[in-house]
Amino acid sequence: MAHLAKADAREQKLVLADKLANMRAIARDYANYGEDLWQRFKRGKDIQSWYYHAAVKAMSDLEFDAEAAPFYKEFEDKVNQVFGYEENAGR
Repeated sequence: MAHLAKADAREQKLVLADKLANMRAIARDYANYGEDLWQRFKRGKDIQSWYYHAAVKAMSDLEFDAEAAPFYKEFEDKVNQVFGYEENAGR
């Protein structure tokens, strides 16, 4: 994730598109399957949560990019919807 935080906006937007598509699918499946969903993943819910929260942080500059902001916000919302808010995120 350190590389992503230092990447230019173009690269971050590409990664955001991919991660948002993943989170849309995860959120949909989580609504249908609940906690059983995590059995599909090689790494469980805790690791997935860490990864997606780290991606939100790494791409946080996109919140201020007029083109990317709505997609970033949707991504952040879906991560929080599925995994909850991080304890140390100041929320």
